[in-house]
Amino acid sequence: MPSRAEPSTPTATMIRLVDTCDIPDWVIYALEYGVNEASGLTAEDIEAIEEFTAQFPNGYMMDIKWDDANEFDRYPSIGKLPCKTIKVDFYTDSKD
Repeated sequence: MPSRAEPSTPTATMIRLVDTCDIPDWVIYALEYGVNEASGLTAEDIEAIEEFTAQFPNGYMMDIKWDDANEFDRYPSIGKLPCKTIKVDFYTDSKD
């Protein structure tokens, strides 16, 4: 009779809320698809986005709160100038 391999036990993965940030509306596309896919970004914009995403070395998931926008946010999470921002929850995988 052939031997059967025991099925492996799946590793539990939990999704964990890391932070809620006020993200400029012009940055959302770059966070979703990458800075190489976003057009019109300056070197300074790309540097600011990459500095922000560095806090998520294993990647992130976003929950964009489209209805929670601030038309003139003086302190956006990315960039230095006041602009329209949208509230975004950032999640990561957290393995037990």
